[in-house]
Amino acid sequence: AGGVAFGVLSRRQTSKTRRRYTTDQILPKMEWLSAGFGDSDLEPGEIRTVTLAGLDVAVGKTEDGKVFAVGDKAPPTGISLSQGGYVEGNNVVEPQYGSKFDAFTGDVTEWCTFPPLLGAAIGAFMGGPTMIAVFNCRGGGNIQVEVDTNARKAYEADYWKGLLDAQGKNDGTYY
Repeated sequence: AGGVAFGVLSRRQTSKTRRRYTTDQILPKMEWLSAGFGDSDLEPGEIRTVTLAGLDVAVGKTEDGKVFAVGDKAPPTGISLSQGGYVEGNNVVEPQYGSKFDAFTGDVTEWCTFPPLLGAAIGAFMGGPTMIAVFNCRGGGNIQVEVDTNARKAYEADYWKGLLDAQGKNDGTYY
């Protein structure tokens, strides 16, 4: 009797609609977007955060006048550079733990130096030195930053493939 019940249950399970995740492949689409201000509007050492195509980008000027653009969320905790971040030479300094990143390559030059001892422990716990995102930019009368305008769409395509998607799948079936 147990074998018959198992056979009936297994047939019921196979008759259900199988879960198939289908999503379109979203390719990068790189475009030059205006930051909304010019090279002359930035003082040397200043950082301004702008949102371009759904991405938070920190645009700044080094002390020797070079314009740069980096991701606004700085490792290890994702704090915004607009909340106390500053420029030191060609480096962007993250305000919470004092990590320094090269503004043009994204490389870590110093990792979690503050507070002494505790900062290094926190930095190690958070996964060790992590680069900051760097964007191509061009200065002049109007600063432009090259961003992937499909980045947010690509992120959200995978994000909504779970139980929170109340609309069902894009092939007409439900979860």
